[in-house]
Amino acid sequence: MTFLLFTYTVPFDTKTLLFVVWFGYTLNHILIRKSNTMNTLSIVSSDADTDNKTINKSLIEKIKSRYTNEIIIAFSGMMGSGISGMVKTFEKKFKKKGYDTKHLKLSDLIKDKYSSVKNNLSDNYLHYEDLNTDIKKLNYYEYIAVQQSIGNYLREKYSTSILSQYALNMILNNRIGADIHDKDIEEKFDSILATAKDENIKRVTFIDSIKNLDEYNLLKTVYNNMFYLIGVLCPERIRIDRILKDNDIGEKKLQKLIDRDKKEDLDSGQQTLKVLQESDIFLRNISLETSNDSIERYVDLILGEPYLRPTVDEFGMFTAQAAAQQSGCISRQVGASIFSEYNDIISTGCNDAPIFGGGHYSHLSMIPDSELKDNRCCSLDSDYKCKNTEELDKIREDIKTVVTDEIGETPKIDPDKLSNAIFKNTRIKSLIEFSKAVHAEMDAITTAARNGCISLRGATLYCTTFPCHLCATNIIASGIKRVFYIEPYLKSLAIDLHDDQVNFEPKNIDPNDSENKNRVLFLPFEGVAPKQYLNIFKSCDRKEKDGTKKEYDIKKAIPALKQMVDSYTDYEVLISDSFKDLIGIGE
Repeated sequence: MTFLLFTYTVPFDTKTLLFVVWFGYTLNHILIRKSNTMNTLSIVSSDADTDNKTINKSLIEKIKSRYTNEIIIAFSGMMGSGISGMVKTFEKKFKKKGYDTKHLKLSDLIKDKYSSVKNNLSDNYLHYEDLNTDIKKLNYYEYIAVQQSIGNYLREKYSTSILSQYALNMILNNRIGADIHDKDIEEKFDSILATAKDENIKRVTFIDSIKNLDEYNLLKTVYNNMFYLIGVLCPERIRIDRILKDNDIGEKKLQKLIDRDKKEDLDSGQQTLKVLQESDIFLRNISLETSNDSIERYVDLILGEPYLRPTVDEFGMFTAQAAAQQSGCISRQVGASIFSEYNDIISTGCNDAPIFGGGHYSHLSMIPDSELKDNRCCSLDSDYKCKNTEELDKIREDIKTVVTDEIGETPKIDPDKLSNAIFKNTRIKSLIEFSKAVHAEMDAITTAARNGCISLRGATLYCTTFPCHLCATNIIASGIKRVFYIEPYLKSLAIDLHDDQVNFEPKNIDPNDSENKNRVLFLPFEGVAPKQYLNIFKSCDRKEKDGTKKEYDIKKAIPALKQMVDSYTDYEVLISDSFKDLIGIGE
């Protein structure tokens, strides 16, 4: 069955790989259907006396019994976030729940390929770091820089998802208990895989750690609901101090590595910021001691503990995300919600064009007999361009005109090329004040003002994106005390303009802590991500027939996000065969 296999030695692109995975698993399903799934679900009798309701219930229960207990958890986080420590803690928690664990480090592939690829690395990959013959002899700076460079090289040479392909290969080998490339395995592969598809096996595989968006996309596509991404967050100052404490490296050199780790303008590069936004759970790792209780809770939530309810912050960010869906902005959808110091919802908002009478265009339906036309960007003609982009294009043309007027006819200088370079390499391209939309944070603040509700002094604002400098100004002025956000916003100058009034990297999230006195707190969100809020916290059967509370039994627990061991095509064939047997088709 070697058609199913994939390793880092084969230069697949992502689409080809997904087809191979799909084709291989589909064919395997066909081969083992009769020996595995059919036997498991052979519960339907053609006996005329059989109760139809019993047959139906038994069939559904048998299918549901094939929910897998296997879980794949990947981690992503910036340098110094403490991912390895987090993985060890998660391992201990899952082992106490009766799960086997496996810890895969994607850096192991990079180390393995070091000797064979180091001489092929150009300065574009290395950023001028020196290489010694043995990776163990590299100092900390060289070691991290070389790992980043080899990762980029492998992604560009083979596939942007190559490191996840390595993880998938290792997971498959672990599942069958052998290297799948062994010749002795091929003849027994079908029966081995059938045995491995045991829904009762409790196994968690931890992948440490993902840095590129396609690495995430491949794992999510293959494993679907049995896959979780945990984003580990930590203020940059704390991360820098952690690394400097244990390693002999100057802060300027370290900052270079951190900046590269955060965001590279390469499809094959480090994209940690982008990956973090896909997280199913966000974990703030200021210290391992403070994270311990949070990890215990997240493990229980993943395993479907029905009595754990959302935190106020999880509910707050969920309402902000719900508000974002109202936005008609063609650039991005941003949502915000404001909660009082007593955790009551004050207002919500999203980024959209304002409308006469207050609010924005999504409120049109609330205006009786309104003759106003919907003039949001999303409702205009297809050739309509974002107003902010339109104004930036005009500025680019203005630069070209000035350049042409100043240098005249000079064959050595191309005005177009020079004006584009000026635009691209300066912060002009990051100007945001030409948009016609009111920002989500401002929409929430003005909604509170318009409705004449309680004061915002001491309130908490939840926003799906880090506030821009304009919104930060109004947040401070409104009296809001804390701000939680998910997505970073690199165009924001809030840190540069308001570091005297805002604590952007607090070590303590308590607004009454002495460190936070007289300053607004801007905090990365921690908790279940809004996209998984309804899935993880949805209602379930928590009451016995006699009205008593059902006990949660971890031994019988099924992960909160359900995933079948078998393919839906297995069940189609199974039920079709059973249906024919029941009513005697073909007799």
